[in-house]
Amino acid sequence: QDEGANQSGLYELRGVVTHQGSSADSGHYTAYVKKEGRVDPKTGKRGEEDGNWWWFNDDKVSEVPSTSIDALA
Repeated sequence: QDEGANQSGLYELRGVVTHQGSSADSGHYTAYVKKEGRVDPKTGKRGEEDGNWWWFNDDKVSEVPSTSIDALA
């Protein structure tokens, strides 16, 4: 048995890459990455996630709600 393997088969979506354009060779790619909770400097423990995502679009980085990710489907 593989130590550390995901035994449940369930995964959590943590990132999405999108493309707009007529082919993979031309167009525009952007990426969404799920935010992690902040680390408490005293305890080193990670806090609760707020459900928001980072949207990376060229040199712009924006915080977006999870509904923006739902709309990609």
